[in-house]
Amino acid sequence: MATCNCSTVDDAFPERAALTGQFRKGAPRSFVISELGHRVGFVRSESETSAQLDLWVVEHLNSTPVERCVVRAAALWSDAENLSPAERARRERLRESGAGITSFSADDAMTVVAFALSGQLWIVDVASGSAEQITGYEAVVDPRLNPQGSLVAFTAGADFYVYDILDGREVFHLTAECEHITYGLADFIASEELGRYRGHWWSPDGAQVLVERNDETFVEIRWIADPTFPDAEPRPHRYPAAGTKNSKVSLVHVDLGTGAMTALGPAHQSLEYLANVTWDAETPLMTWLSRDQRTEVSYTLRDDEVQFVSHKTDGCWVDCGVGVPRLLSDGRLLTTTEIDDHRAVWVGETEVDFGRRHVASVIATDSHGVTVAAYNQPWELQIVHADPDGNLLEVSRSDGYASALRSGVYTVLVQNALDLRRPTYTVLKNFQPIATIENNAGIPAVEARVTIESVTESQLPTAILWPENHIPKSHQLPVVVSIYGGPHHSEVVASQLSFASNQWLANQGFAVVVIDNRGTPGKGPAWERAVAGNLADPVLEDQVAGLQALLAKYPDDLDGSRVGIEGWSFGGFLSALAVLDRPDVYAAGWAGAPVTEFVLYDTAYTERYLGHPADQAAEYKRSSLSHRAHKLSRPLTLIHGLADDNVLAANSLQLSGALLAAGKAHSFIPLAGVSHMTPQVAVARNLMLMMRDFFKSNL
Repeated sequence: MATCNCSTVDDAFPERAALTGQFRKGAPRSFVISELGHRVGFVRSESETSAQLDLWVVEHLNSTPVERCVVRAAALWSDAENLSPAERARRERLRESGAGITSFSADDAMTVVAFALSGQLWIVDVASGSAEQITGYEAVVDPRLNPQGSLVAFTAGADFYVYDILDGREVFHLTAECEHITYGLADFIASEELGRYRGHWWSPDGAQVLVERNDETFVEIRWIADPTFPDAEPRPHRYPAAGTKNSKVSLVHVDLGTGAMTALGPAHQSLEYLANVTWDAETPLMTWLSRDQRTEVSYTLRDDEVQFVSHKTDGCWVDCGVGVPRLLSDGRLLTTTEIDDHRAVWVGETEVDFGRRHVASVIATDSHGVTVAAYNQPWELQIVHADPDGNLLEVSRSDGYASALRSGVYTVLVQNALDLRRPTYTVLKNFQPIATIENNAGIPAVEARVTIESVTESQLPTAILWPENHIPKSHQLPVVVSIYGGPHHSEVVASQLSFASNQWLANQGFAVVVIDNRGTPGKGPAWERAVAGNLADPVLEDQVAGLQALLAKYPDDLDGSRVGIEGWSFGGFLSALAVLDRPDVYAAGWAGAPVTEFVLYDTAYTERYLGHPADQAAEYKRSSLSHRAHKLSRPLTLIHGLADDNVLAANSLQLSGALLAAGKAHSFIPLAGVSHMTPQVAVARNLMLMMRDFFKSNL
């Protein structure tokens, strides 16, 4: 095997990647747009290695835009943060590793903002930066101002409060009846699997609020323990594993003027999931999903009576998290329909023509038109706007991977592309750039040499990264397949930053290959639903087919006898599956936080794809790894955080036990105190180095 002489830059890369949060610290985020106040608010840390987030605005958008820091977190709270279990859980669901002011809310004019800092409630005047701490409340989570900026709603502990910031008094308090009930917070399933992270919603007039009531009384407990500290009590975690009981979610409508409260539950007991609530019109829209997620029903509230609005079904599952349905101010319903090769958008009875683009999500709709994120290629996500006359405007680059937030005439555009070393952040007015938001994130010292193409008859999206010093056709390289492979997430994307760590690994003397299989987004609903009932076989078949196509295309550069595979979460499952089922293809596997038994994973995700375990036992066995343990003949390393409350450490422990019972040697790296994220610098750095050494030893 030809060796790669790693430069000092390569040796330093894992440390810098860990210190910078994979080069994402220092980037602006959590944007809020105020068309009325001509401001864009956001949070950002001051350097590429700082996790401390401060509050910033770009203001005077109607004249000469200016960027300004409103308040720094350290000026308000200099001690270490004291986060409540609810706030820690909220951040884990959001994959939020920052500190300080991680999120905030604003009134419509963005004259005042509210946020929680170390569990304390703060109100800040945007113009002056003066801050007031609202005392008397502990463990405050997710405070949200009403549109008028006169009231702030929040959860403290398990109770829900509304506080009048003008009069300085509490005007409403909803008390949790027992320790297993919370008010005003998103339940675990909503925030982990349905893309809903909030649990209370203001009416446009600021006089009413809808509050989620989450009752976990009958959700089974899973104990999260840290064996490195045997004197510490295990932490009870109510986790709805597949086939077990979910929490009971309902809503409470509060009229603050009269004090009247109305309990609102789903119209049918089969509707177990509150998918979303929007309140853009005079009345709210509440959308519920059945447990099998094949039925979606939306209701509104008129004169304290729940009224039916819409009904949608799908033979596999109804897609969530795409920005619909929404009830518009004129009474029309914004929704989508799934066709084999694309997702279409409808406003009332009229389809919005996006040229048969596959719409990933609806960003905004109003009198100016409809703005969406839509795929050009599976790896190219473009922001496109359709005006009321049906004219299309391509807001972002057609060859990039973009996201956006729009309100009225203003848009914040985040643009990634293969020729951009880091994302750009631009404020648009009437879709014309008027300001650039500074990005303090670091730039990776390595520049990805990535080739993206489609292979096989299925047109599988693939990417290859070569070592910086590799001369084509000079010698064969060992291959590392870097994967995720699970539904609703792509790895092959037109983003330079997304491949930085892969390029570092390639520079160690490997060709790094990335493949997106059936079930991943970007190729239409039929492609995404091809994994229904089977999360193992179609995914692995595509990974093998894509790899073999690349081996055939680059026979002088890729060594098919030396192929390793690595991934995290679903990617960890797939890495372990690959070496167990196809040792003829994969010579070594590095499996991080794998779901080894889907019966151990949560209800909404698992049952969406595999059904209920009581009815679909064969499907669960087909996707199980433990019953394959006797087949192991290749090196396999399992890595798992012992504090993981998403993919429980029991997954890796059970597979390790099955491998030991079968007499199969393997490695297991337990990560003490680590959750499903790995934000700890030493952990993130050393895992990269250990993975490199694992593949150097075994390939």
